[in-house]
Amino acid sequence: MKKTILLSLFVLATLGCFCQVTVTINADEGNRTISPYLYAKNRAINDIANVNTELLLAKEAGLNMTRQNNGNNATNYNWRKKLTCHPDWYNNVYACDWDTVAQTLSKSSAMQGMFAFQLCGRVASTNAYNFKDWEYNRSQRWEGCSKNLCGGGTFTKNSDGSYSFTNGDYHLYTQDWPMDSTVEILNHWKNDLNLDLSQFKYWNMDNEFEIWGSTHDDIFSVVNNDVYEMMMQNYFAAVKKARELFPDIKICGPVAASEWTWYMPSGGFPVYNGVKYTWLEYFILRCAEEEKKSGVKMIDVFDIHNYPEDNNAADILQTHRMYWDTDFQYPRANGVKQVNVPKGKTWDNSVTTEAVFVRCQEWIDKYFGKYYEITYGISEYNTKDVPSKNAMVTALAYASNIGEGARNGMEFFIPWSWKYGMWETVHLFARYSKGINVSSVSNNEAMVSAYTSKNESCDSMTVIFVNRAEKTMQVSTTIENFSIEKGTYVALQLADLPDSKETFISHNQNALHALDVNVLDNKFSLSLPAYSMTAVLLSKEQVLSSDSCIDVEIPSLVLYPNPCTDELLVASSKEINTVTILNVAGTIQLSKIVDNTMATMDVSQLKAGAYVAKIQFNDNTIETKSFVKQ
Repeated sequence: MKKTILLSLFVLATLGCFCQVTVTINADEGNRTISPYLYAKNRAINDIANVNTELLLAKEAGLNMTRQNNGNNATNYNWRKKLTCHPDWYNNVYACDWDTVAQTLSKSSAMQGMFAFQLCGRVASTNAYNFKDWEYNRSQRWEGCSKNLCGGGTFTKNSDGSYSFTNGDYHLYTQDWPMDSTVEILNHWKNDLNLDLSQFKYWNMDNEFEIWGSTHDDIFSVVNNDVYEMMMQNYFAAVKKARELFPDIKICGPVAASEWTWYMPSGGFPVYNGVKYTWLEYFILRCAEEEKKSGVKMIDVFDIHNYPEDNNAADILQTHRMYWDTDFQYPRANGVKQVNVPKGKTWDNSVTTEAVFVRCQEWIDKYFGKYYEITYGISEYNTKDVPSKNAMVTALAYASNIGEGARNGMEFFIPWSWKYGMWETVHLFARYSKGINVSSVSNNEAMVSAYTSKNESCDSMTVIFVNRAEKTMQVSTTIENFSIEKGTYVALQLADLPDSKETFISHNQNALHALDVNVLDNKFSLSLPAYSMTAVLLSKEQVLSSDSCIDVEIPSLVLYPNPCTDELLVASSKEINTVTILNVAGTIQLSKIVDNTMATMDVSQLKAGAYVAKIQFNDNTIETKSFVKQ
């Protein structure tokens, strides 16, 4: 954390330079528990060989959940043979081991792990019929990668340069997989691996099954009402069997793909009892009917994916309003135009309000009844990149989704892609937010939001301001029903993150700047730089300031773990040029060019004993630090 004292913090500038915003915080309103699983990541474990480094970074940032089912690749996962298919790579079968990932989490981390049940009725069985991509073009991407060449598929290059393809036979590389098999992984983990299933409560019901007609068209070449019925029957069967084996399980569905397919699945609108439905309404209706019929709860978390197509900063920074904001006129509202279409039409262009979770809640109230217990989640999310200030745009869009999730009781929020700015954002929220949401109202919510939280004992409060404007915003804040002693408090700020460099190293080494904020009569004012977020840390019992910030003293060089076994993480607040490992006699054992602030050294081949890491920085300075290899 970099420490910067900003003098004259709350001196008002001329109206020509600043935009005035007022925020009112009421500590007695909007109170609801903030889910710890808003701080989550897809594939926090991405490389078992590098797992210590990955888990250390997750711990330092404050991640509490990792979704490990790998999206579309989960649909054909065979946990018995540890194989799955890659639908974007010829459908080729490859090794995939959820057991090892789950065991690693159980031994090394308290993070909640999310996986998935397979619902399509078939899973990978053998790699003997893979398309030989290395022999063909040394595994380079080309038009055929998305085709169904596994299982003996063929292709021909035409005279005009295009290709013609024939599909392989999916029966050759997949096998039947009834719902008994898909949920039996719970018994396997509990009884064979001795895992505590409470660490693996959340289970996706497969992945984006409304678009299997495109993602898994090797098996579902035609999608129609019969396929929709099969999908729902498999869903119901898996839920019932899973709840028998694990009553505390959290069923997460329908895991729908995008704004368009929330409403229109790949095979067209489902028709049920002679009535045409959009996809999410159909799913809710069918689950409600089955729950009333069987007495088994069909869903715990209404989980969807979101990949907004907005490609400029101003629009990207409003996409968090797609879920609950009924006043937001979303410029890319497309699929939603097919909801409640007048008779004789297929499209209602007058519909511009998305509010997808509000719509879903109305359907839940209609079919399940009011007060039905359900939460909402996003298990995949990604935004487009923009030409400049992309790290801050990414960070602010991510922060806005977390903040709105906290306000509205979202169960989890899990980005799919992980970009510059995201480690800093999740760290700021996960490490400094409190556990209970507090009402905060801005008179310019589109540009500046205040996401406020307090602890259970109601003696500490954090206010995180998100400034989405391209200019400095002057904010005046009033706090009600939470008495703050007059004095100077600390604020932590993120601004001007670089677009091509990771700034987050650890809880103590990151891009946060410490500021002073003066509070008087439960009011304070501060200037928010363009494209920035600022967390103000308040306490009833004691006055804080940046001079007393506990994280100011930072080691300039960290080796972790020490002692180490297979990997050594070298992290610094400065750019590292080279890391050299020497034994006690001064003989070079390893050397690596880094050109970053963090490096992972493979020390598995070193003999047990004491060593010295010699680090040369880009500014030509050198530091040394000793460590022990076990």
